[in-house]
Amino acid sequence: MHPLISKLLAKSGIKGVEDLKEGEKATYDKWQAILSSGEISVDSIKEFCERQVSVIEQKWRTFDCANRDRLVDQHTVYKAILEAIVAPQSEKENLEKYLQSLLT
Repeated sequence: MHPLISKLLAKSGIKGVEDLKEGEKATYDKWQAILSSGEISVDSIKEFCERQVSVIEQKWRTFDCANRDRLVDQHTVYKAILEAIVAPQSEKENLEKYLQSLLT
C-alpha cells in the first residue's frame, strides 16, 4: 500500500482495506493503481484513449445525452490521438509489404 494512502486510512481510523465500503474500495483501488504505476507509456495513453472513446460512445447510445457537442469534440480529440499512435505502425507495415512485393 502506498504510504500516503496508509496515512490517510490511519487518520480516518480505518485499520485496513477490508474495512472499506464498496465505493471506498473502488476509490482505493483506483488510487493504488495510479500511485503504483510506473512511467506513462504510449500503450497506457492508447488504452486510456480507447476507454474514453468507449465511454463517449456509450453515452451517445442514450438519447438524453445533454452534452453531445462536447462529446463530439472529445471523441474527435481521442480518435486523433489514437490515430497518431497507430498510424506510424500501419505506415511501417504497409511500406514493408510494398518493399517485399518489389523483391518478389
